This record gives sequence, structure tokens and C-alpha cells, in this order.
Amino acid sequence: MGDNDMFAPRRPPRPKKASRPDDETNREAEPNSEQESAVAAERAEAVLWVRGQVAESIPIAGTQGERYLVEHRGLRGPVWPASLRWAECYRPWPDAQPRECLLATVTNPSGEIVAVHSIEIDPTTGQKSRRNDRPKISRGP
Repeated sequence: MGDNDMFAPRRPPRPKKASRPDDETNREAEPNSEQESAVAAERAEAVLWVRGQVAESIPIAGTQGERYLVEHRGLRGPVWPASLRWAECYRPWPDAQPRECLLATVTNPSGEIVAVHSIEIDPTTGQKSRRNDRPKISRGP
């Protein structure tokens, strides 16, 4: 899988449908199956949203994200891992206000992005933003 493929949004696999109950024990478990399906669908939607947001991001070299890591966290390149990204207009949820964020992607064993950790960065100082009380947000299952 190439670097560009890693950031392309992919729809996660659909959850398996529950089998038909054959006895009383399975019938009692059916509501949990529906609830589990709903939770799995919500997770799949979150993963899809995260992948779309990461696909719109860029590598951190030369960005405020790199400035934050170097000046305020004391880290040095020279080469940053592909999992660190910069997003000018990151939104953790569809209705969220866009924010400038350093993104750290989380992948599964297949290399597919399943979650992201974001740190909102103040564009003036390069520090972690104080604009709201939650500058760090994790999103994904």
C-alpha cells in the first residue's frame, strides 16, 4: 500500500448480519444483536469520516504542526512519519467548527486508518490552542 493509498478514504466492511434465532436463548439475545449492529454502524461511519478528514490533510513538514512538535514539544525530524499530518480545516464531527490541527493517525494491522488524534494549534504562537477547553480530541472506535 503506497503513502497516497493510506490516506484515501475507504468504507469499512459492513458488520455481519445476525443469524435467525432458532431457540428461546437466541431470541433473548436478539435485541443485543440489533444494538451491536447499531454500534458497529456508528463506528463504521466514524471511521469513514476520519479517513475523509485525513485525506484532506498534508504532511507536517513546514507547517504549524511541525512548529508545535519542534518548538513546544522538543522533538526533531529530520523525517516525520507519514502518520503525522496537518489539517488547515479539520472537523472532528460534521457539524464541528473547522480548526487547524496536528493529526496523528491510528491504523489497523492492514495499514488502514481507523482513528485519529487531533491537537488544535494556535496559528499565532504554534502552541496548543487555548481557544476552547478541548484542544485534544481522539476520534474513531
